Amino acid sequence: MMVGLFLMLVVYVLAALDKKYDKLYVIKGFASTFWLISLLFILKFWPFTDFLLLISLGLTLASILYSYKSKGVKELKLLFISNILCLIFYIIPADTQYYLTNIKWSQEVETDFHSWDKYSWFLYRNARYDEASEASNKALKMAKNSENIDFVEFIKKHNEMIKNKTWTHYR
Repeated sequence: MMVGLFLMLVVYVLAALDKKYDKLYVIKGFASTFWLISLLFILKFWPFTDFLLLISLGLTLASILYSYKSKGVKELKLLFISNILCLIFYIIPADTQYYLTNIKWSQEVETDFHSWDKYSWFLYRNARYDEASEASNKALKMAKNSENIDFVEFIKKHNEMIKNKTWTHYR
């Protein structure tokens, strides 16, 4: 996905340098690309998401203004689809977002103790302590079944912090 987004940026940089392309094409291309980059940052819980969203919003506003001047508002459909998709994931609580993207449709949901442990962190951060404890216990059981001793100890510490409500950071 990162390679594809990088290639999209390269395409629009080259289009911006080549004077034969319409300005609206270039601006909306950059805006769509930055919305998709923002979506990647949101889904991966990477930093600087808010900064990327501001860039995306600025490019979107520029696209709207330019398309209004050139009477090409109909050409902004893809931009608005990427915009809406990104904003939906941005407003979804982190625990729900993580559940949807890493657990609900996971093929390894019954053995992926890493994901269940991280899910317990997101639940804990949203003050859903009972659910966090359940998810962490599930992760602990899976880790024990996989005989991963290091991770069993790691999850036990998380269980204790959930119980004491002292969990301040994931690692």
